[in-house]
Amino acid sequence: MTIATIQVILTDDGRWAVESDDAGGERVYCFSRAAAIAAGVQKALEQDGVLMIHGVDDELTELDSMGRDAKRAV
Repeated sequence: MTIATIQVILTDDGRWAVESDDAGGERVYCFSRAAAIAAGVQKALEQDGVLMIHGVDDELTELDSMGRDAKRAV
């Protein structure tokens, strides 16, 4: 079983977004980083996935495997 990866990112046009690597993954735009994180947490819980939160400079700031051993290097 593949673990879904959900990412909170800052887009090139300055908007916060949540995107998933699943086949039907779509990018969802949010009004703030906090709103994007909340949406990302919800999506990761729904998909039993790993949440990756990026900062303003695209550096990975947090990784949450929702209590699982994700077996992924950051």
